[in-house]
Amino acid sequence: MGSPVASRATRLPVVERPDDAACAREELTPLDDEALGDLAHRLAALADPIRLRIVAHIARSGPLCSCQLEEPVGRSQPTISHHTAVLARAGILVAQRRGRWTWWQLAPTALADMASTLVRGAAITDEE
Repeated sequence: MGSPVASRATRLPVVERPDDAACAREELTPLDDEALGDLAHRLAALADPIRLRIVAHIARSGPLCSCQLEEPVGRSQPTISHHTAVLARAGILVAQRRGRWTWWQLAPTALADMASTLVRGAAITDEE
């Protein structure tokens, strides 16, 4: 039996735009392949529920030791290490070694940079 969320069709409201709103879109500059590749890499890293949970806990709590993530994330230390490493390679988390433990924090501008790229990405068309 499928998920009740997946089986329901979601109807989005129709938003009417004034004629001049479509013209304003032409002023945006399309993103280059490097910016799109970087964004895709970061979004792929966040596309896992465990990694999203890790990022959410760190965003709410500030820097956390890997050992502090085991209970709230509900995964073992090796699994936490794997997922935090993926997030670090994507530039979303930064690590600081303190003795034998690794403390993780959000990269200072990672999420804001992603949001900025998404906003600029409004110029991307199906033709590219």
